[in-house]
Amino acid sequence: MKRNAPYWTTRKLGISFFEYISNRTSKAGRILPLATIIREKASVSLFGWSWSEESLPTPNY
Repeated sequence: MKRNAPYWTTRKLGISFFEYISNRTSKAGRILPLATIIREKASVSLFGWSWSEESLPTPNY
């Protein structure tokens, strides 16, 4: 069974998937983008600085 990534991501973040989709489609702006929420949660977790954008290496393509 294939899992829907946005559904499971919102669930792990404690956000209703259906409220999130409704917010995105209506452009209400009540719920932040998932990337922003994940960054905020990572910045206060144990990984802290290791997940900040400044600490990520620049890819060489």
